[in-house]
Parts: sequence; C-alpha cells; structure tokens
Amino acid sequence: MVKNAMEPSWEAQFESNSYGFRPGRSIHDAITQCWILLAGHRQRPWILDADLKSAFDQISHNHVLDTIGQMPGRELVKQWLAAGYVEAEMFHATESGAPQGGVISPLILNIALHGLQQHLGQRFGYVRYADDLVVCARSREDIEAVRKTIEEWLKPRGLALHPEKTRIVHINDGFNFLGFFIRRYKGKCLIKPQKEKVLGFLAGLSLWLDEHKQIAAENVISHFNPILRGWSNNYCHVVSKQVFSYVTSRIFKMLWKWCMRRHPKKGKDWVRRKYFASHYNVKWTFHASRGERTFYLYNVAYVPIDRHIKVKGAASPDDPQLQEYWRLRREPRAARRKRTTKTPPPQVESDARAV
Repeated sequence: MVKNAMEPSWEAQFESNSYGFRPGRSIHDAITQCWILLAGHRQRPWILDADLKSAFDQISHNHVLDTIGQMPGRELVKQWLAAGYVEAEMFHATESGAPQGGVISPLILNIALHGLQQHLGQRFGYVRYADDLVVCARSREDIEAVRKTIEEWLKPRGLALHPEKTRIVHINDGFNFLGFFIRRYKGKCLIKPQKEKVLGFLAGLSLWLDEHKQIAAENVISHFNPILRGWSNNYCHVVSKQVFSYVTSRIFKMLWKWCMRRHPKKGKDWVRRKYFASHYNVKWTFHASRGERTFYLYNVAYVPIDRHIKVKGAASPDDPQLQEYWRLRREPRAARRKRTTKTPPPQVESDARAV
C-alpha cells in the first residue's frame, strides 16, 4: 500500500531515460533508447558501460529518508530500512541498503538514483535500467571525466560503480547491455542477442533433456514451448533472425540426439517417422500425439522481427491526460501475444537434413 501510494508521485518526477522497475517501461525501451543515441554516425561513440556495486545493499538510509521527506508512510519506510535480517538464527542489523526482495525496494533504488540524468546534462547520452547504466560521450577524455563525475555523485547515496563490471568502450567494438549486444558496423548500429546469453539458454535446454531421458515427447513440448515463446518474444525486437535460425538448428540437433538415445536399436528412418512430421511445410518438426491431438514444438525461426516503439519521453501511466496514449500502446502488445506466424524460413529443413 505504501509503494502504491508513493509510486504515482515519483513517476511524475522520474527522468525520461530511467526504465527499470517502472510501470509501462521495459528493457526494450532502454535498448531502443541506446539505438537512438548510437544509430548512424552520431557523434558520441565512446561508451561508459557501468554497473553499480551491490546497489540494493549499499543505499544510504539517510539519503533516502531526506529525499522522500515528510510523506505519509515515512516511518514505515524508515522501519523497513532498519529492520535487519536473521541468518543462521542470528540477528544482523542493517545500517544501509533496502530490504532484500521487498516490494518497495526497487522504488527506493529509483528514488536514490533520481537526478543523475539531469546532473549529466545534455552533453552526454544516458540510459539507465535499475542499477545498469550507459553513458555516451564524444571523446574518451569526456567519458573518463564523466565516470569520475558519476562516482562523486553516487557517494552521498552510499553507492559506487562496480570496478570489474564497469568499462569504457568504443561503439565500433560493441558492448553487452541487458542481455543484448550493441555495436556499430560501418556506421550502422545493430543490436543483437548477447552471444553468452544465447549459448547459456541452449545449454539450459540441453541439460534439461539430459536429465529427462525417459520423459514423454509431449511433456518435452509442453516444457519447451512456453520457454521458447518467451525467449523469442524477448529478442524479436532486434536483429535476431540469424540467431533464431541458429537456435532452431541447435534445438533440432539436441532433440534428434535425445530421440536416438531413447531407441538405440531403431534406425534413423523409424525415429524420424515417430518424432518428426511436416508442419507448415517444414518436414522436420518435433511432434507428439495424444489421442486425436497432435502437439508441435514451437519454432523460433517462425518469429518475425517486430521493432519496439519506445515509450514517449517521461510519459507515465498515471497521467490522466495520457490515458488514450497508454490504451493504444497496450493494444499492439496484446495483439502480438496472440499473433501466430505461418511462413517458416527455408533453412530449417536443410539444417535438419544435415544431421
């Protein structure tokens, strides 16, 4: 209740390029803003890719309480901040930081970091998602100077940049941000799924299959499909078609291996007929039947690229004058969730044949 009372007031104040833990603002808004700052031949190619060190554990209680002022619920916030925690039957006092897992903690972090965009001014490009932030500058000297500026600004808040996770890069070399890889290629800024995240995603699916060697095929599909759908929806707003095809090929190979291992005395043709069928003109679609129903594996290579439209400026869902804007903004998202695609890429079948 306290969070719901505080949030609309702060949402009216929060800066336009702050995105994490805010209603109506997503990772995709932050990523799109990065593209806006770095697209084409924009003249701020030097990047400070920064992460805060133990942000939720280090927030200054005094700074938060001074910032929120004499609002209703202030004493409750003060008590939550100082409530402490019990570990191994021992009580530990908390002199800094926000409650771990507390529903109000993300709002407290955003309050603590409010004002950094204004402090940096128009000279620098700025994007923040929770405790991850990107700052763009014209020269390496400028970006080194702004790093010191940010470090000084964070000190009264009890916060600091993480020395091992903060680095200075040129956009031509690229950097990872929020699970995406951002790089300029010959003057064109492209955003792709982060390689490590893609490989980790595939490793997780492969491990699950290894741990479920005897599970029914329809259970594999029921487990995989929501995961594949959610993963592809996360990356369908950027340059992902090549990655989607690669993931499709890798999933086919791991499923083929899983099928052959289940039936070591059967031939490949028998395994193909039992586990793979034609679906939307793709002959090698993993499937399973239960009674009269047939289940097909969700194929991420079907998913089209759908460019995300960034939230407008500092627009808040709580602004009564923007109700129509937010209504229209939500409609396409609902439509995308219901969208089904029917035209598979041609390389899916050839990838299967190669195995």
